[in-house]
Amino acid sequence: MTYQQQIYTFDASRLTLTEGLTVVLDDEPVNRYFGSLPYVLPPTANRGIQIRHGFEPGSIHWWDGNFSTASSANSTNQALFHEDCLQLNIRIYAEPTLKQGWPVVAYLHRGFLQPGSFN
Repeated sequence: MTYQQQIYTFDASRLTLTEGLTVVLDDEPVNRYFGSLPYVLPPTANRGIQIRHGFEPGSIHWWDGNFSTASSANSTNQALFHEDCLQLNIRIYAEPTLKQGWPVVAYLHRGFLQPGSFN
């Protein structure tokens, strides 16, 4: 089994141009990863949290080599996980979209919506 990482650029038209990674196993693209994408401004002064406009091109900051649902508590390398709630990490399948669509998993942390919470 051969493993590679290739740079992948996603052009979202006028919204943003984001650079990520495509993970390739045995010459087949498996998934794409876009990391540390800013999506809100920090709550400073009287502005509070606002939607960020005018994205700069994003880039990869780290990649743990997995496409799994493992939590940071199970990782041997804690440096791969950060708690910056103003940034977003996205992993998507590299294959064409299925007719019924792909499942979506969202991790919300450090807030009132956490796994196991009744909120």
